Amino acid sequence: MGKVGVVIPVYNRIASTMRAIDSIREQTAAVDEVIVVDDGSTIDLSSVRSHLKCAGGRWIRLAENAGVAAARNAGVAESDSSWICFLDSDDEWLPQKIERQMEWHRENVSIRISQVQEEWIRNDKPVKKPPHWRQEGGGFSQTPWSAAPFPLRV
Repeated sequence: MGKVGVVIPVYNRIASTMRAIDSIREQTAAVDEVIVVDDGSTIDLSSVRSHLKCAGGRWIRLAENAGVAAARNAGVAESDSSWICFLDSDDEWLPQKIERQMEWHRENVSIRISQVQEEWIRNDKPVKKPPHWRQEGGGFSQTPWSAAPFPLRV
């Protein structure tokens, strides 16, 4: 199926970015590359950079804050993966996220994009999403939403 890469945009976050990186390392199916894009942070992220280096990832630093979309685009431009996964710096994945999602794509080869269900957790307790945040319809009814919930920690 090709290489799987992960792009994490970060701005002024240390602990949550380290947890995001750890959640990639804990996947039951390994990813081929991890790229963290520092979107012009104003705090010292050297500890995150060291943590990423230990995980075998790459670091890109934007000279100034350009926003999350620009940071993601910079990561994609540096990637040589066939599949790109976006992980926000304050999110974490359950261990089987990549395995289940790529398995779904192997079974649905004509579909080249997917979005997964998310679970919001605050202070280690589930948070009910407001109705306008629910992911339904939009032509993506064939995605693995119901089979693969993955956590978003807010």
